[in-house]
Amino acid sequence: MADDKKGLGSFTVGGMGGGLPGMGPRPPVGGAPTPTAQASAQAQTEDAPSGIFPNLEALIERSNEDLSAFGEEMGAVCQHLDELIEKRTGRVKQEAQYARQAYERTFDMINHLLQVKASLLAGDEAAENS
Repeated sequence: MADDKKGLGSFTVGGMGGGLPGMGPRPPVGGAPTPTAQASAQAQTEDAPSGIFPNLEALIERSNEDLSAFGEEMGAVCQHLDELIEKRTGRVKQEAQYARQAYERTFDMINHLLQVKASLLAGDEAAENS
């Protein structure tokens, strides 16, 4: 039990790696990352436009038309998942429910990021006008 607490003391979200696009590969469990993994992670970090989530940044910076098209694509996937949830049973239904929940959370996150962007832009405009 004491070993678990010791291991959590060095935990950082940014150190997880490999969980989302642009975050780099995960190091092997129980050991230091291999030189190949370190080089790959460094190359991805250097090539990233800015921040740790370049794909999300690119999405949020899209035009309203592009965002609408992206939303329609995600909506079509959600409709397909809803059909699976209604028609299937067992593991397929459960996995479709998990995927649908993930899409809902993604929609919520994108909406929140767009609201933050809008408030920041409104704040910038207010600062320029005063």
